[in-house]
Amino acid sequence: MANNEHGGAREGAGRKPKATELEIVSKLSELDEAWMSAMKNGINNGEFNFCKLFADYRYGKPKERVDHTTNGKDIGAIIQIVRPSDA
Repeated sequence: MANNEHGGAREGAGRKPKATELEIVSKLSELDEAWMSAMKNGINNGEFNFCKLFADYRYGKPKERVDHTTNGKDIGAIIQIVRPSDA
């Protein structure tokens, strides 16, 4: 097989071990009070990003909708399927 530098296993790839995850979470938990204080300050100052983040976590993100129209008009049928028995 040719030596290909694309794809395949690489050092450091993949999910980190559970112990590493737990270590990171414990380090981050030390910042809980500072984070909460920064969130409160941002929300109290009316900073949009803080307000949006709070609302997304507190109430959940609203459903995302995609408009499948062109200039407000329906696209309609693009392909007409004709069966051999109908021809």
